[in-house]
Amino acid sequence: VPNLVYSSVAGEGLHYLTDPNYAHQYYVDLTPVAQDVYTKGNSADVSRDWRTVLVGGLRAGGKGLFALDVTNPDDFTDLATNAANTVMWEFTESDDANLGFLTTAPLISLMNNGKWAVIFGNGYESTNGRAALMILYIEEGLDGWAATDKVVIDTGLGTSLDKNGLSGVTAVDLNGDQIPDRIYGGDIKGNMWAFDVSNTDASKWGSAYKSGTTPKPLFSAKDSNGAAQPITAAPSLALNSAQANKGFSPNALVTFGTGQYLVDGDQANVNVQSYYTIWDSGTEQELVRTDLAARTFTETDEVKSLTGTDVNWDNDEGWY
Repeated sequence: VPNLVYSSVAGEGLHYLTDPNYAHQYYVDLTPVAQDVYTKGNSADVSRDWRTVLVGGLRAGGKGLFALDVTNPDDFTDLATNAANTVMWEFTESDDANLGFLTTAPLISLMNNGKWAVIFGNGYESTNGRAALMILYIEEGLDGWAATDKVVIDTGLGTSLDKNGLSGVTAVDLNGDQIPDRIYGGDIKGNMWAFDVSNTDASKWGSAYKSGTTPKPLFSAKDSNGAAQPITAAPSLALNSAQANKGFSPNALVTFGTGQYLVDGDQANVNVQSYYTIWDSGTEQELVRTDLAARTFTETDEVKSLTGTDVNWDNDEGWY
């Protein structure tokens, strides 16, 4: 039971479950992920070993993540020593004001600097209100969270009064070593970001596209009326086979839909949303709808098909 779930406030905490007037409340609501990681199990360990690490979170129940060593199921008891060996760490908004509500499970991976990490978009309604990519080093978190125990790549977009947030992310390995080199994620202002994490020096990780030192998105999703289209799900990735062997890197097709179902009022929102495929050629930034080929769904005898302009990769940066 994560520490963040406990509360002595009326209407909150585990005791609220016994209240005769209880109304549904979220607690540990995020889909967990598990990965074999070469790490110490707790801060007292003197050596590393392969361990199965589970990372879960609260989702709508609160702003927080936790890591458990689930290598040996025989340790899952309420004995104090076993609990101490199972619970690796918790990470909450008190550790970093960029952390918001996470609705998508994080990624777990070895990074190019040789450290195992938990990777995720910072989520929604953070104190800072900006969209940011967060990378937590699993082993470094065992003794608490110092500034050097994590990497936060801030897009700079969003404020405490006009809040933004980075949604679920997807990572891609570009050189076949099974380590992420680029990470993609969209925010609720409609921006799709590409982050370069290919360097062995983490201080050089950041937005793949910049104007000077200012991060710039790969693409900004807006409808035909110019309204921003929120991105709340992790994108999918594919190789652009039509442009293979032409020297483009990463030459990735980033596909995603737009739309939001997170807060009161979303049920009544009838703004038309879109599905996008954006070509990340490694050369273009701040792409917009007019850079893409237009397509529509048509339905004949209950069969839907995609019609419209064929993509001309000499001129088009994808399609919508």
